[in-house]
Amino acid sequence: MPICVSIFAMLNEDDTKADTSCVHDLLRQKDADIAALQAQVALLSEQLAWMQKQLFGRRSERIVGNPDSQTLPLDFGDQIAASLPQEKTQEIHYTRRKPARNRGADTLSYPDDLPVKRVELDVAAHEKTCPQTGEPLVCIGEEISRKLARTAEQFYIIEYVRPKYASRNHPDLGVRTASLPEAVIERCAADESLLAYVLNAKFADHLPLNRLVEILGRSQIHISRQTLSKWVLTLGEGLSPLYEAMKSRILQSGVVFCR
Repeated sequence: MPICVSIFAMLNEDDTKADTSCVHDLLRQKDADIAALQAQVALLSEQLAWMQKQLFGRRSERIVGNPDSQTLPLDFGDQIAASLPQEKTQEIHYTRRKPARNRGADTLSYPDDLPVKRVELDVAAHEKTCPQTGEPLVCIGEEISRKLARTAEQFYIIEYVRPKYASRNHPDLGVRTASLPEAVIERCAADESLLAYVLNAKFADHLPLNRLVEILGRSQIHISRQTLSKWVLTLGEGLSPLYEAMKSRILQSGVVFCR
């Protein structure tokens, strides 16, 4: 009985050694396969990089083949790296003018020598006295607001001059100035005459705004297309009551004809 057990143990030990040897062989084969695949991936990656450089690289980097041949020879062997042209670098020094910082595309500029029409807006006479002491207020300066205006084929500047008044003994009471005239677009740098010209040019003369920018530019008046677009949209909203009134009057007529 002990002899049988010993024989069985020896047989099991031989099987275990055989299995271990088989596993080692499989691992070695697997390592060899992985190495072969990695080499193939590296070769394919190199070929892909070469092809991309030929198709999308700079013209000076492309390989020129035999001019008599109809096709470009593609050698994907070990000669690829040697056949590629060596890139050359060149250090270039230059200066570039830095553009002036702009506050955005909404700009309005005009020549400094445009004629100026001065319009003085003063406070009422009874407001020129101090309410505390009754003494007359002293003019301490002017507040000037400028708008670009236009007459027929001529641009000029309307300069609103508003004297500022303050109490000499009570400066904490504030400063008094006349109010600016009401405007269609509040705080707009364009006078209503110029706004009317823009609307007339766009809707009556059918001028696109980019052409209007060029027309104004010939007079050295530089207004961006974005600014003109905002003016047109704002004026359209402001004129909506007039539109509704005209529409109501037209619909009340016996014959409706609108051009």
